[in-house]
Amino acid sequence: MIRKVIGIVLVVCILTALSGLIRGGGTGSSPAATGPSQEEVKKQEETRQRDEQSAKTQVVTFGVIREIYSNLRDPDSFKLKSVFIPDNDTVVVSCVEYFARNGFGGMNREYAVGTSSHGDFKFSPNNAGIWNKMCAHKRGQDFKTYGEFALERIKATSN
Repeated sequence: MIRKVIGIVLVVCILTALSGLIRGGGTGSSPAATGPSQEEVKKQEETRQRDEQSAKTQVVTFGVIREIYSNLRDPDSFKLKSVFIPDNDTVVVSCVEYFARNGFGGMNREYAVGTSSHGDFKFSPNNAGIWNKMCAHKRGQDFKTYGEFALERIKATSN
């Protein structure tokens, strides 16, 4: 009689365990089977947007420096003073100040602004109105290190 009760209890336990595994409620289910949490999804999206913005900023900065370099009378005299990316949610802006030799042999300080919205690149050299509107007295980030890298790449490909 005791053997019969133990056998029935054992069969019930096995069936209960199998039933739980079939429904996916077993304790052995891995956390990887569940999707990422909302926080992880949000962080991934923020990282993707930040990387996309950085790539756009690099493209605009490269375009500004390439345009400046290709339009100079003496490209070897080109020296970056600053590259600045102002905080702007609607347009990607790159502000570049530089020195270059003029036609009389003197060095001039010049400036240029590159903007991009919806994939449209606009280059504005020595335009005080645009500089004052987009760059002057704005908060943002220093991008000179990338500007120097871009200039080296441009010089290497132009020779």
